[in-house]
Amino acid sequence: MLLALRSLYESSGPPPAEPIDTGVLVWPVRANARDETIEEYGYLTSILTAHDGSEQRIQRRRHPVGALEFSYACLNVTHAQASMNLLYAHRADRWVVPHWYHPRRLLGDVGAGATTIGVATPGAPFQDPLGLGLYVVLWKDPRTYEALPIDAVSVSNITLQVGPEKNWPAATTYVFPARVGILTDAARPQWDSSKVLTGRLRFTFDAVEEELVISDEGAIHIFGDVVEPVGG
Repeated sequence: MLLALRSLYESSGPPPAEPIDTGVLVWPVRANARDETIEEYGYLTSILTAHDGSEQRIQRRRHPVGALEFSYACLNVTHAQASMNLLYAHRADRWVVPHWYHPRRLLGDVGAGATTIGVATPGAPFQDPLGLGLYVVLWKDPRTYEALPIDAVSVSNITLQVGPEKNWPAATTYVFPARVGILTDAARPQWDSSKVLTGRLRFTFDAVEEELVISDEGAIHIFGDVVEPVGG
């Protein structure tokens, strides 16, 4: 189940205590391309071994769990202080985490409230085979961004469940696919100079919905994305 929310964080004035429509936050600082970005996936299966030694593998998870680890660099004091506030105040919360290495540009300006945005989607994970939360992040800088839940994706358009709060000009806006994750590890931020703050983060992505599915083999529960027979 997608979380239907929007998160808007604008650059005018001091950082607000909470982004608009709280519940899920956005990590707003782009990954530092000078350091390694690590994306991982994990699978879960049961293995049945026959007398002849052959194996049958039974899926226990509908989707692989995922993780994303990257470094970041805040290049001025304002962005650094805002980022540290987010980390210390909301470390245990759920985050919308952009895939920073899949940047796209808008194909045209996007007005406030528009539910369709033009963007070239091939090659970027805007469609979500992992079931981990479909989001698009419109981003100008670490103080100006907006996260919006996706309804549908085509080759050149993304349809949103809700439109943005503000206008987004194509000339200054990046578009990132994003997933919902939990911050599981964060290296202590360090000041490389009087203005530059660096650190490293690791987020994990899990599908968290619970539902009952009727299949050819009978009913199964899906809880925390792990598949179990009913009554098992």
